[in-house]
Amino acid sequence: MKGVFSAPGDYIHFKSQVPLHKIPIGTKQWRYYDFGPKAVPPLICLPGVAGTADVYYKQIMSLSMKAWSRSP
Repeated sequence: MKGVFSAPGDYIHFKSQVPLHKIPIGTKQWRYYDFGPKAVPPLICLPGVAGTADVYYKQIMSLSMKAWSRSP
């Protein structure tokens, strides 16, 4: 599926514009991006043990483009 979200550099651009937050949990550190409108409930994605935010980036961009095209 081609679109604005298909270029490999998009995620790199996103990471350069949105701050990465870090929370220490015991001996581990959780990292997350807080992005989007604050007036709606958040979508929280928890990747598997070896995953990071990039596993969700293209899926979320694809879903947001579909939702955008359906909005009035």
